[in-house]
Amino acid sequence: MKSLRHRLLSFLARFEFFNSRMDMLKDKGKCVIFAGELPLKLAKLHPADRGASSIMYFLIIMVLVTIHVGLMYACLLENSRVDAIANILGLSNGGMQTIFKATAIFYQRKEFTKILKTMRYSFWPADAVDSATEEQIWTNSKKLLLLLSTQYVVPALYLIYIMIGPILKGSRYLPCAYCLLPNQTDESPIFEMVYAFQVITTVFLPLHIIGGNDNLYVTSCSICSAQFRLLRAAIRVVGSGHEGELIERLLRLPGVETPPSRGRSDKAKILLVICIKHHQNLLRFIDTLNRVFENGIFGQFVFSLAGIWANCYTLTIQTTIKGSVTTLAIYGSCLLQLLLFCAFSDDLSHLSADLANGAYESMWYQNGDPDVGRCLALVILRSQKAVCMNAYGLFELNHVSFMAVIRFSFSLYTFMSQVAT
Repeated sequence: MKSLRHRLLSFLARFEFFNSRMDMLKDKGKCVIFAGELPLKLAKLHPADRGASSIMYFLIIMVLVTIHVGLMYACLLENSRVDAIANILGLSNGGMQTIFKATAIFYQRKEFTKILKTMRYSFWPADAVDSATEEQIWTNSKKLLLLLSTQYVVPALYLIYIMIGPILKGSRYLPCAYCLLPNQTDESPIFEMVYAFQVITTVFLPLHIIGGNDNLYVTSCSICSAQFRLLRAAIRVVGSGHEGELIERLLRLPGVETPPSRGRSDKAKILLVICIKHHQNLLRFIDTLNRVFENGIFGQFVFSLAGIWANCYTLTIQTTIKGSVTTLAIYGSCLLQLLLFCAFSDDLSHLSADLANGAYESMWYQNGDPDVGRCLALVILRSQKAVCMNAYGLFELNHVSFMAVIRFSFSLYTFMSQVAT
């Protein structure tokens, strides 16, 4: 009987978007990238869709700027100074993230396309070394896909409930009251047109653009982490006597060239050269990945800090259950976004440094060639400098930074609460 995975692949092969990328879907490590590509494709902002993305980008910017100007104006009129700032930062967080991340994707679409091509054609597949490493990568991929699916489905259901609330109650009011739109919108067909407009601009686009950008970063980190796992497993083969088998498997991969050899006894050196070249390419790719996402990383820190503080403050002044639940949901999403960025970046840093353990655990001493030991010493020395994702060198993405943002946001909340009183 076919497994559930094979049935799902057969179903997805019917669609052109998945069928053209079936090699990545079948790979147990690279398949996670679709959690980032698919939302951007649905929002017509996929880096490969140049014509459609240009039109869609300018429409998104025009519409969202118009909506949030009205939102800020309404908040300033109806609230005190501190309350107005908190409401603006809390309610406009998603829209401002959408504008910021849509701009980053649009103006760096060439770099995003190169990143996707590199991961597809230059990275080793999950089954390149051994079955144990492949299963470990697949286990991590399944956990990540489950996490990202939950992260997508839960806010999607909540936002859909908010949008269809007027329909379920039989009322004719707009879900988003703060918007630069005509006041008299309770008559057909104006009400239906404005209602559909708000569904697209306040639910569909933010969900897919923010989710697509965040998922693309998280899955890219996950794929790089899988490459470090493969490198660690490959280097451990040095001195085991099975170098020849692994070399044959690796040389079948695209982009892997046969290193110069002086004899049969050079198999350990050949394997080391292949691994070191892949390690160098991987480090260069991570530097490129960090440069491309640098603006997004910095923006995520700013938006998460503002969102956590603003919604924490707004939660204390809410007087209705609906308002409290909505504020709590936005607060949780800001917290989860930052946690995902920091957690997967920290995992990537840890696995890049863990390559030194793989080199140390290899049986290089059975090879009898001192050059092999010297090469492994260089690998260990370089691996001690772990890769780190950062924003302009100001701060690194890890668990320490996550806790620092939480502490600072609550300090800011305490200060603003004292100002308000």
